[in-house]
Order: sequence, then C-alpha cells, then structure tokens
Amino acid sequence: MESTALHRQRGGVEYSPFQDSEFKPYSSGKRWVITAAIALGALGAAAYFFWDKITGNSAADNEVALQKLATETGQRKLVQLAPGANVWLSPKSELDYPVTINGDTLKVYLKGEAYFEVLENVAPPMIIYSGGLETHASSANFTVQAYDNQSYVAVTVVKGTAAAQVSREDKDNSTNNHEYYNNSENASKGLTNIETESRIVFIKESKELITQRFPRASHYMDSRRKGVYKFWGLPPTEIIKELERQYPDRFELEGDFQNCKFYGELRVTDPVEKFLKRFAENVNATLKNENGVWVIKGKGCEALDK
Repeated sequence: MESTALHRQRGGVEYSPFQDSEFKPYSSGKRWVITAAIALGALGAAAYFFWDKITGNSAADNEVALQKLATETGQRKLVQLAPGANVWLSPKSELDYPVTINGDTLKVYLKGEAYFEVLENVAPPMIIYSGGLETHASSANFTVQAYDNQSYVAVTVVKGTAAAQVSREDKDNSTNNHEYYNNSENASKGLTNIETESRIVFIKESKELITQRFPRASHYMDSRRKGVYKFWGLPPTEIIKELERQYPDRFELEGDFQNCKFYGELRVTDPVEKFLKRFAENVNATLKNENGVWVIKGKGCEALDK
C-alpha cells in the first residue's frame, strides 16, 4: 500500500499547500503571535511523535502489505504463513495474507476453501475473514468453506478449539480493531466457540449462526484436503459446483431433480466420467456428453418410490 502523500498534486506537479498563499511581511505587532504558533506546533508534533512511539499505533503500522495465493481448477497449494501456521488451499480459492506479521495476530482473507493448522505457542493467533464471517484460532486444526457461489460459510474444527462471529470489519472499517479473546471471554465478546468435531454454519442472507456436532470431522476434513470428497444428502446443484472446482469439464443439469440428494464419494484422481455415471444413477438421471458438455438429465427422484 502506498503511503498518504505529504504534498498535493496540481497539474501533475507536486506542491506544498503553503506555496498557494502570497507572502506578505508581518508587522512587529504580529510577530509574537507567529512565534507562539510555531512553538505550539512544534510541541504538538513532538507530543504526537512520542505518543505514537508509546502506543505503537503509527500510520505505517496500520498499512499492512498483503500478498495473494490463488489456485486454479483442480489445483491445491500448501503455504506456511508463519512458524506453526500452515494452510492447505483448495481448488479455485484465494488467500490474502500479510508479507510480514504486523502485531501479535495473523490476519488473513479467504475466498474459497482452506484447511488451517495453528500450533499453540508456536504460531501467532489467527483471524480468518471469509464471506462475512471471522474465525479466531490460537490452537486448532480446522477447515473454512467460503466460496462466493455458496449461500453459507462453514467452519469445521478437527482438533482444538476455535471461535467465530459475524464479521465486524464492515462496521469497524479496519482489521486493526479486531482482537483475539480466549475461550473464557468469547461469549461476552460475541464469539461462539467451536469445539473439536463441531462446526458452525453462517447463513449469509439471514446472518444466522448455526452450531452442529460433526462426528468424525477429522476423517472427512482430512480426506477433503487430500482430494477425497464424501457427500451425505447433498443436492445435485451443489455437486455440480464441486465438480466445476475440481475438473476443467463443463456440466449442465436438465430436467427434474426435485427431492434428489446425492450420497457417495468423489475422488478427484478418478476420471470425471466414472463419478458422473454413479452420480446420475444415484439421482435417477441419464448422462450424455454433448459437444464436450456433460449433460445430466433428471427424471425426478420421487419416481424411485413408485
């Protein structure tokens, strides 16, 4: 980020604001006023400088340079943000993180999905901003799912404890106003704890937070990190979104998928056709490749009960 300019620009030429006024000699009666003003200005500048040093809240401190890590379709990346702070970024995701850690907390911005590992007493506490939700963690392994084309953000804790709340960033307009609180203080600060094998779901439209138990979260989330996705009753539209993140192919749903939910597993190392055949059979649909587009045509899942 660029620092605020100390001089203004006029016609492409830098100039000082003081150069606009026409200079006129001061009378002797006014000189003491000018001298006093200069002295007060110097004292004010000195006071600001020392206060700035004491509090550590300099303008430079508030400007944190960020760098972006992004993944393409089917691509995964691992990055170490700091000792003990590792992130596995899933396909079609973006992570903005500081070039250098400024302060005691590591603050990052996520679009998409990522698996975080934060080691206690090694890594700095982390805050992840994602889709209107902020997640706080100082000792936890957890997954954040926050794709733009999803109606929700989900945080699943595999190990340790994290906390989450509706993001205050829009209200505060500054990431520097956020602080991490330990579990005993979370409730009073608006943070909801997420224990091991639990998750919190943030509904974007209603701003609602829903907490859920997630047995065997370690197994499922670790599998996702490695490219094995297990689906339990997911609508076909959500399955297609996942396929579009994992494969460069094109997919279309046609026909009736009312009451259809898919139960099964996707291994991204398998050919997409292998999965699509199972998927189509599971949701009572037909599969056809038309000019390079995989077309899944549904018949309505109620027909299976007749």
